[in-house]
Amino acid sequence: AAQRQRLVQQEKSLRRKLTAGRKPPNRDNPRRGALPTDIKPKLDELITEVFLRTVSRYPTPKERATAKADIGAAKDPIDGLREVLWAMLNTKEFMVNH
Repeated sequence: AAQRQRLVQQEKSLRRKLTAGRKPPNRDNPRRGALPTDIKPKLDELITEVFLRTVSRYPTPKERATAKADIGAAKDPIDGLREVLWAMLNTKEFMVNH
């Protein structure tokens, strides 16, 4: 029991050291996780990055248009980009190749 208590204390100490100086997340902020307002010019780059990192290829014009529509339909651009990423991770192309 004493050894377990020491381990718990060590972990608590480590957590305090790792989180020292960090601000706690503001969970009441509706813009939490929102991208900067200049995301529109970078949207093509972000979509390309998602495709390159998941299926190792550039998106077709049709895929790019679909991704833009999905991002535009989301309540927040970052949420839309996350949805596109999850969609790519669940494609057969990703599952078979990776």
